[in-house]
Order: sequence, then structure tokens, then C-alpha cells
Amino acid sequence: MPLKISFLLLCVCILVFPINYSFALSLRLFDILYILLFIVVLFTNPKVNKLLLILVIFIFIVFFISTLNGLIIKGPFETNKIVFVYKYFLIFSLPWVVVNIIKYDHQIRRINSLLLIVYFLLCIWVYVYSYLLYNGTIIGNIRPSFPLSNDYIYSDAHMYSSYLGFFLVAYIFYLRHYFNHRQPLILFILINGLMALLLTGSRTGIVLVLLSIFIYLIYFLIKLPKFKISFSKRKLISLIATSIVFIFSLLYFTEYINDFYQNYEKLISRAFNFQFSTDQSSLGRIKKLELSIEDINLSGVFIGLGLSSSLIWYDGLLSVLLAHGGVILLISVLLFYWFIFLSLYIKIKNAKLEVVKLFRVLSLLVIIYFFANIITEYIFISRNAFPILLLISNLYVSIKYKNSLTFNKVIYSKKHYNDLYG
Repeated sequence: MPLKISFLLLCVCILVFPINYSFALSLRLFDILYILLFIVVLFTNPKVNKLLLILVIFIFIVFFISTLNGLIIKGPFETNKIVFVYKYFLIFSLPWVVVNIIKYDHQIRRINSLLLIVYFLLCIWVYVYSYLLYNGTIIGNIRPSFPLSNDYIYSDAHMYSSYLGFFLVAYIFYLRHYFNHRQPLILFILINGLMALLLTGSRTGIVLVLLSIFIYLIYFLIKLPKFKISFSKRKLISLIATSIVFIFSLLYFTEYINDFYQNYEKLISRAFNFQFSTDQSSLGRIKKLELSIEDINLSGVFIGLGLSSSLIWYDGLLSVLLAHGGVILLISVLLFYWFIFLSLYIKIKNAKLEVVKLFRVLSLLVIIYFFANIITEYIFISRNAFPILLLISNLYVSIKYKNSLTFNKVIYSKKHYNDLYG
């Protein structure tokens, strides 16, 4: 029963994570449900990797020692910074929660389905937001925010863009193959996702898409001699038909496209502005990195100032980790995820091609999300971290069990399913 409840709660968390209405300490409905989910998982007799558990405990010890050090050096910290304890808890506990909940192939499919549906709806929300804004129904920033925000004046479009960009990449390289979508549907989702991405007016998502294409091109060129490109007659006809429909639609809607561009020219231009040397946002990130280095210099480099660090947000994962716990915390966090990644690689390096391909996709998604967090510490924001870490963790479970004969037996064992779920 606890397993059934935990899976249900995980599905509910997927549906509510976009809700941006915050309560005390910036906690949202999702955060409350996730804490409840974690408690329920504790009653499912979960498995624990002792090495990773020791590393997590060590990370929190470093963080608290750094906070005590900060209190001595800089004095009391702002009370709203306490929420970072929960933020660290989320990013370390979520992969463990997913691994202990997901036991069946249909669960992997359900999670992927819900994540894709919510992604599609959040793309639609960008258009709805623009309509409500220009219709005067809501008052807010021209750049969209997640739905049901406390107010729309302060935009979280950069985070929205990161989310949309990541899931667009995930759809291109993983989800469209997983669900075996046909070309018309693929084209519709891609155009919808790309237009929503442009309307955020943020570069992050665009950069993630371009980076993923760049990485794939390098991989393609390296493996070019081994590639065998072949099209069945049915696929070729479908591709040609889709292309013709797309071209005629483009010609038919040219006037509307021009009007659209004129109305949203500022947002689209900002999304494609890559002049980082003169961009205030980029220069601000460099200044905040310098400030985080000043913080750890005060505390001896190896540990940081914890919650007494100079800023709440440093616009960069490396900067905030250095400020919170110095070099030790930075290395420990990287080691935590590296151990997870390496353990999976060791298990599947001689696996069948299907599993190896999924591992390559996982590697790509991990790389682009790490890159996104170098730009801004998105992983500390639950409505960005949760869906992305969940998709990565779900893919991790899929790879792990596709490489295991035990999982294949469990999928088709009705008795085992009844014993587990009642």
C-alpha cells in the first residue's frame, strides 16, 4: 500500500509543480506534497546506497559547519535563507525517491506521459499569458512566468526558458522515440515548443537546444562511418507529405507570422541576443562569481559562509556552492552525482545497443542541465529542478532495469504485482 500511495503522490507532484503560488519561506504546494511523499517512501522499506548516504551526510555537515563559520565571521543571516536546507534536501533525495518508487515499466511510461503533457500545457500557457496580459486581464511583465504566480511583475522567464529548452531537447532525443510519435505530431510539438521558447525572451533555453545539437553533430561526425541511413517507403512518404503541409501552411500564414513577429519583436530579439561582453545579465554573473570567491576567501577557501553568504542568489551553481560551503562542498556535490553516473556506466558498458543508446541520451541531458546551472542555479528552484531531475532519474531507472533480466520478469509477473500493490 505505501508503494501505491507514493507513486500516486509522485504523479500528483508532476501535476502541481508548475503552480507558482508561494507560502511562507517561498514554499509552494508542490514542496508540501514532496515532503509528504518522502515520508511515505520511508515506510516502503527503501534501499539505501551506503556510500551515497555517507556522502550526503558529509555534504550537510560541511554546509552546517560553513553556516556556523559564517555566523562567527559575518553575524546573523536572513531567515528566508533557511529554505536552502530544504533545497539541498530536494536535489539529493529526489533521485533516491524515484529509484525506490519506480518498479514497473508501465510506471516509467506513466511518468513520461505526465511530464510530456505538463510540458505541452506549459508551452500553451505562454500564449495564454500573452493573451491575458495584452487583454488587460492580468498585470505583469511582458516575459511570462509560471502559472498562478503571486504576481506577474517579477518574471521568472529565464527559469521558464531553461525548463522549456531542456524538455524540447528531451523530446527531440528521447520522448518522441519513446512514444513512437509520427512526423505530424512531432512537427507540431517541436514548433509549439520552439515558439513558446522564443516568447520567454530568454537565451538559456535557446542555448540548451543549440548546445545539444552541437554535441550531437560532433557525435555524428565521429560515428559517421558506422551510420547506416535508410528510409522505408512509408516513412519517406510520410516525411514528404508532412514537409509539403508545413510549407503550404507557412505560405498561407505568412501575414500572421509577420504580425506575430512585429508584436513580439523585443522578446524574440532578446532571446537571440548573444553579445555577452556587453550584456548586463552576463556581466552581473561574473561579478557575483567574484563575490562568491571573496566570501570563501574570508573563510579559508575550503569551507564557505553557509547561510551567512553575501547573496541569496549568485546566478550560477558553482558560485552558490562555493559561497555556501567552499571548495569542499563543490567537490562533494559533483562527486555525489558522478558516483551515480559512473555506477550506471559500469553496469551497462557491455550492454545491448538499445541500452547504450539510452545511456547516451542520459549523458546528453545531464551535460546540458549541468551547463544550464553554470548559467544560473536552476537546480535550487523546485519548479525547474523537480521535472528535470525526475525525467533524468526516470530514464536512469529505465536504463538500469532494461539491462536487468529481473526487471523484465517483474513486468510480466502478475502475482508479484498483486503481492506488492494488493
